Amino acid sequence: MDSDAFIPFTDEDLSPEIAKKAERYYTVVDETIALLCADESLDTSTERLQGRANRDGYIKSVYVDEFVVMLEYSRQLWKDPSKIDSPFWVAVCTRDWKQTDDMKNKIHYIDPLKKDDINYNYFYLALEPLKEATLDEVCLDLKRQVIEWVNLFR
Repeated sequence: MDSDAFIPFTDEDLSPEIAKKAERYYTVVDETIALLCADESLDTSTERLQGRANRDGYIKSVYVDEFVVMLEYSRQLWKDPSKIDSPFWVAVCTRDWKQTDDMKNKIHYIDPLKKDDINYNYFYLALEPLKEATLDEVCLDLKRQVIEWVNLFR
């Protein structure tokens, strides 16, 4: 059976509850970016950066110190069977939107299940959201993970 075949709708698929569940992913990205911006230990800015929804999900960027951090809810990476099961991914690049050879070398040693360099123009790194947690707990933990990935490139 074709894994990309259309799955027929059910009554549950068309319920308002599905819309509420889908909205959570966008909210998590927005709230995690807001937490990064509120952290006074970081030099952050979203000036000239906008969130962007697309067929694959939603991406929002923030300047963090000398880097650009792109936080993404990505259905493309989430459904990839060769990656961990996560809807949230992050790419870190320089302020001129490049991933240097040094950055790529550091990514080389990361577990292949937790990185992707095929689906997009950047290396993306997995974020693992907490389960059975509140929105605040999830976003605080994702912020912690984003900072860990940023610190890898310092």
